Amino acid sequence: MVPEKVDGLVATQEASAATAFAAVGPHSAVAEGQVWTLRQNGLVVGSVQVSQLKGGLTTTSDRIRRGIYGAINTGTYRWFKVRGKQWVGLQSQPQLLIYLWMPTDRRDVYVVLQLKSDVVNPEQVVEDLIAYQEGAA
Repeated sequence: MVPEKVDGLVATQEASAATAFAAVGPHSAVAEGQVWTLRQNGLVVGSVQVSQLKGGLTTTSDRIRRGIYGAINTGTYRWFKVRGKQWVGLQSQPQLLIYLWMPTDRRDVYVVLQLKSDVVNPEQVVEDLIAYQEGAA
């Protein structure tokens, strides 16, 4: 779900994150999750979290979507479209940009991208990640 490099950022999968997701227990809506750390010139500038919902749960459910929105952060989202079809929500904090999307071809997955606010052209990072996930990159 995440390439080794995206817009000059090096992505490294964090093996301990999958273990942490598994340890959450039965009260979580997430069955499995993975996290990649994004680095630029060796410095951490962000992360990508990909979460798969437990069987039967879907991102088409308003209740599930509201739960995901609330679990990410309490701010409001500015929504925009990427690649003509993928809606992406952005919460802009002073030091951090938080992007959220639910891939249109996977109703059981959501993606959270967090980037330091000084990352150059963050929406290009979003677009390139989505293109990669859609198999277009």
